[in-house]
Amino acid sequence: MDSKLVIFYNAECSVCTRLKERLEKSAAAAELQFLDANTAELPPGLNRVEVLEDVYIIDDGVVYRAGYAIPRIARRFRSLRSIAPLLDVPPGIWIVRIGYRLLADHRPFFGYFI
Repeated sequence: MDSKLVIFYNAECSVCTRLKERLEKSAAAAELQFLDANTAELPPGLNRVEVLEDVYIIDDGVVYRAGYAIPRIARRFRSLRSIAPLLDVPPGIWIVRIGYRLLADHRPFFGYFI
């Protein structure tokens, strides 16, 4: 991995902030760059309201959103690299997208566990 993975997150979301803090403590932290979607300058084509609702990442110039971003993040972790490609294809991507949407839509509930 040559470049840092840019992750836009909502700093006003406690779940988002806790997950960011955990990722910052990981071995992959040097490969990740976190930007608060509330204040960061967004690339052309990104809408602030949408970026605040879901995680958006930029990986080698390509934008990924929500569940599609998760496999890209997983690739940055040595322990997940071997399974990350499976998360990009059916049925892996279906499971990831459903799981992401479940967590995103119920952040207050899952906030107790993260």
